[in-house]
Amino acid sequence: TRASSTKESAAPLTLKESTSESVRTYLKDRTETKDGSAVTATEIYEDYCEWSATKNEEPMSLPHFGRELGANKLRSTKIAGRVRFIGIAIKE
Repeated sequence: TRASSTKESAAPLTLKESTSESVRTYLKDRTETKDGSAVTATEIYEDYCEWSATKNEEPMSLPHFGRELGANKLRSTKIAGRVRFIGIAIKE
């Protein structure tokens, strides 16, 4: 899936084919690109775990999940000692 424009406020993410199907589906279902937004690694992982439970799936570990997000070119940075993914938001 390709985003029509990364500048749109609620554009879908462009996902790399090698990403696990579970993470690809999670990102499509529960996140959106959003300029000026950032989520901590803990926030997105906790949301992923909750989403996995609704799908009766076992979530992957946080380190593995973080690598999957990085493989999709999600930009991350460390702010105040916490890893944050930039330009992404969890859908309400």
